[in-house]
Order: sequence, then structure tokens, then C-alpha cells
Amino acid sequence: MENDDTLKAMRLVDLALDRPKYTYEMRVNAPKPPGDFAAVLLVDERNPGRDKNEVIETPDGFINRTTGVRILTFQVLFTEGIPMSSKFIAGFMRPDVQDYMVSNDLAVLKHKKLENKTLTLETNWEIRESVYIECLVRRTFESGISIIETVEAKGQYNEGDMDVPITIQIKEP
Repeated sequence: MENDDTLKAMRLVDLALDRPKYTYEMRVNAPKPPGDFAAVLLVDERNPGRDKNEVIETPDGFINRTTGVRILTFQVLFTEGIPMSSKFIAGFMRPDVQDYMVSNDLAVLKHKKLENKTLTLETNWEIRESVYIECLVRRTFESGISIIETVEAKGQYNEGDMDVPITIQIKEP
């Protein structure tokens, strides 16, 4: 599995359809799974606003923490057509699906039906219905901040014929 967000979306589809292990991650040139299935692809991630940035003191030093929200766009493809895509969208209102979204910090903002019709699919009688869903997730990134423990500056003070060497050392206790 490439992405934790894709795994969360796959579990969301399985739960909304009440069909465990029904959903696969969509991958380029991957073999088609046998039978009916849904496939999920993370299409886009964008930052709709400004992140909160803070410096936090820890026993080991300081860390820089950046927290913000991201809007993820997933394409969910159904081989069974409209009944499954409709059931998936209707599943968002169920309490168990809403509990899953809350516990996984995932909120579905909107959905949109996509047209997947091509000459090849029409010729082969292969039904494929697809839905775009946009989800809101929270992102937190942390990085350590290096601490300067010792600083030394050297120089000379010139006053006429007199040169005075100056050395300044600062050490963190």
C-alpha cells in the first residue's frame, strides 16, 4: 500500500457498501481483480489555507510543529455501475460510517459523478461508474530544531598604534 490516506478511503468504501475487502488500490498497469470490485485512486492533495506553525520545547530540545488541513481528492471506480456508486454515497449518512470518519480524522466534503465511457468499454460491455470524493484531513509535520551550544567570535580593536585582540565565547550551560 502506497499511501495511508488511500487505505483509509478504501476502508471507507468497504464500510459504506458493507462489503469487506471489496475495494482495491487503483494502480497503473496492475492486473484487474477477479469479479466485481471498487478501486480507489488518490488524485490530488491541496492546502486550502494557511498552516499553524509553532515551536515547542521538549525534554530533548525544541521542535518545529506545522499543523494544517488538506483537501484530498479520490476517484472511486465501481465495476457494478450505478447501484454501487449510489449506495456508496448514501452510506455517508450511516452512524457507523460517520464514526469511522471521525475516528480516522477524515471528513467527506463533496462528491461528483464522473463519466468513464470510452469506445473500448462500450464495445466490451464493461460497466464502470466513477465518483470523485473530496475529503478533509489534518496534517501535522514535526522537525527538530538544532541548538547552538557554543559561539565564539574573534576580532581586533585598533586605536592608533595599539591593537587589542578581542575574543568572545558564549557557552550554553
